[in-house]
Amino acid sequence: MSVQVCIAPSGTVSAFTQHSPAGRSDALNTAPSQSFLRLPHPRTGIPCLFLLADPSAPSTSKKSASPLLEVQSIAPDASRSWFFGNNTIVQDGKLLVLTPIDPAFLLISFFMSIATAPGTATQFRPLEDILEDATTNINASIEEQSQQGTITTVTPQPLVLDEVLRFARSDYVKLAAQRICEFKEISEDLIVFRLCRNKLRDHLRTKVARISDTPIYDSFQTLARGLAKDGLGEEAEGLMKDLRQSARVRGACDVLAQYLPPDVAGELVASFDFNALEAHHQALRDEESTTVSAKIAKENTAPKEAMADTGKKAKGGKNATPSQGVKKLSKVNVQGMSKLNTFFTKKDKV
Repeated sequence: MSVQVCIAPSGTVSAFTQHSPAGRSDALNTAPSQSFLRLPHPRTGIPCLFLLADPSAPSTSKKSASPLLEVQSIAPDASRSWFFGNNTIVQDGKLLVLTPIDPAFLLISFFMSIATAPGTATQFRPLEDILEDATTNINASIEEQSQQGTITTVTPQPLVLDEVLRFARSDYVKLAAQRICEFKEISEDLIVFRLCRNKLRDHLRTKVARISDTPIYDSFQTLARGLAKDGLGEEAEGLMKDLRQSARVRGACDVLAQYLPPDVAGELVASFDFNALEAHHQALRDEESTTVSAKIAKENTAPKEAMADTGKKAKGGKNATPSQGVKKLSKVNVQGMSKLNTFFTKKDKV
């Protein structure tokens, strides 16, 4: 039996231990197979692995942790193993990282895949029906891209309808759909949905506001270094302080763009005013370009001047500086001494 080492939120450990022999929490493979779902990645649309830790969990609170986890594999370049206590060795050196993800990101991919189908964009439909049609379109798109060779990675496996429907029936997923869709409660057991671009934009802008909040944003060292690089560090004041906030919002949009289709990410950025920030970035680029041009011009001019000075020195020009030996010889009294060229002239025959 193979064993995988993983990092997961503490609240999801029960999804493994409740199905594992003797309550073992180190065996990821002992979790029920139906919990793992292959769903389209929100940005690329390529099927990836996710774990629905508790599909039937009640989700009345918007602050409850998402039971949907993205499964990412970190593989070493060379062969590695894990060593644990009691002389236990795990041969597979990969590390699986399970991180919570908002199901709304995945729902966007499903809704966008049927947006171009005639007559379906404006209809209220049950979530299961929407995702069923979307699965057909996504699988067809994957097959077409594979035949055209536009997928550079390993050919992905198609979506499995049964897994997609299990995802659609989750209470938490239905609550996520209500945040980005218009919906109607036809009966206690039937809710129909229709994607609403305005609600989707507002939902994403709420996430941008949360990420761009100073304590959260500054906790990402890469993002904080980007602000300092653009001259928008913590010491920024006045207008620069306003630009710093705008830069945090732009950075938050870039973070969310990693989990959004390109067109949706573009609409999110367009909903903000980044004109002043773009002007600041353009000024930095112009200043850098001027500095680089001046440096190149100086480097090209220096060798020519050095060659000119060398030529003057070789020819004994006015600017040539005499050596110490020449200075000393000029002070020697040569009166009565024969000139050097007299030793190289022909002597007259006697």
